[in-house]
Amino acid sequence: MSVHTYFAQNLRRLFLLDGSGALLSAAFLFLIYAFEPYFGMPRPVMPLLITLPCFYALYSFACYFLIGRHWRIGLKIIALANLSYCILTAFTVRKYQAELTLLGNAYFISEMIVVLLLVWVELRVAFSKDA
Repeated sequence: MSVHTYFAQNLRRLFLLDGSGALLSAAFLFLIYAFEPYFGMPRPVMPLLITLPCFYALYSFACYFLIGRHWRIGLKIIALANLSYCILTAFTVRKYQAELTLLGNAYFISEMIVVLLLVWVELRVAFSKDA
């Protein structure tokens, strides 16, 4: 069974995965904020990067508990929000490239890859005829 087929049959789990991942992302970003010299991302930038995943987590958990027959719209919204977050992160990484350490680059690139994979699954499920 493919990942998108699994989540098409277990829609609420996709929202749960998204919300949990967003909270994990916010926690890691808070650690990066606390240990800024090791990562290099300037401290003034971090509150925005920490706050967005918190809002995304709230949205995804709300969808997990409340979503009904309009789940496709909810899934498309969070997928586009996640994609927007990746674009914001990419611009931020590019802007502060000179300050970022190897560890900082590794984290932000890894985070973008994971979030883009999640976006891919979310959009496949949202446009799937299997669900």
